[in-house]
Amino acid sequence: MNYEELKEQHVVHSGVAELLRRTIVEQIDVILAKNNLTLGVPVESRVKTVSSIVNKDKRKNLEINSIVDLDDFIGVRLIMLFKRDVEKVVLCLKEHFDVIRAENKSEELEDDKFGYQSYHYIIKLPDDWLKIPSFSSFNNYKVEVQVRTLSQHIWAATSHKLQYKKEQNVPLPLRRAIHRVSALLEVVDFEFERVLNERVGYIGSLNDEVNLNDGETLNVDIVKVIASKRLPPNNKTDDEDFDDVLSELLFNNISTVGALITNLNKGLPKALKEDKRVAKATLQAIDDLDDDEDFERAKLGVYFSHVGLIRMAMSYALGDEYIKFESDVD
Repeated sequence: MNYEELKEQHVVHSGVAELLRRTIVEQIDVILAKNNLTLGVPVESRVKTVSSIVNKDKRKNLEINSIVDLDDFIGVRLIMLFKRDVEKVVLCLKEHFDVIRAENKSEELEDDKFGYQSYHYIIKLPDDWLKIPSFSSFNNYKVEVQVRTLSQHIWAATSHKLQYKKEQNVPLPLRRAIHRVSALLEVVDFEFERVLNERVGYIGSLNDEVNLNDGETLNVDIVKVIASKRLPPNNKTDDEDFDDVLSELLFNNISTVGALITNLNKGLPKALKEDKRVAKATLQAIDDLDDDEDFERAKLGVYFSHVGLIRMAMSYALGDEYIKFESDVD
């Protein structure tokens, strides 16, 4: 395909490709939130430019009849904090999209290349989605989705900048250092996995104890466990800032399990009553609501999160002596 044909096809297809890019990113955002998967950085995505396609053709001598034959005409990159989340994202992609091809780039590395790369998936929208009128124009389009950890991304970005993808490209005096960096970044992912596993075990040990030691010093995980045991489950929300509320508790000299539970028992009845009042008022103000999530929670008879209930209970228990930190959302 010559340059002029390529430009003409790009004009024809880039608009639909951009719509599909936005659609895929929106759907992936929903899937990640639903499965509580944590991004290291916001989703990256793009539609390949004409110049980028030309450069790729010069490197790889592309043999395509149409620009939509390119696997990576539309590209999305998901950079996850944890290695286990990469594996979960892979399962989600297979569950929600048609996976045409899957590649684990680290398994394809040659002996003379530095490795620590990502998963690449070529996906299409499922047939059921394509039956929806607004999605029907996406039928012939593919999307490349790259999934990697933040450590993998650091390596990929750095090696690309330094142009050290192959060992033979690296000056001899630097090879030892580059090997160390590659190994260290891989160790980072494994050590984060170890921390996550140990954290799961620690929280499990807290849950196994019916009564925590009253004199035990509070930490983030203990506060979360107490909240899950003593506060209504419907009030719980995702990504609550227990670190912030712990700082507030410690500032107010509530530093032990016993102190937190005592004041929680004292102030919680009034806090729950206030929660129901606000939830009812939220339902009555339906025409003024901008947040659908608040409305859905109000239908369950709740408004405040677990963190919000803890703050409110402490205020009722200690009165004016309790100093609340500023918070945008409870």
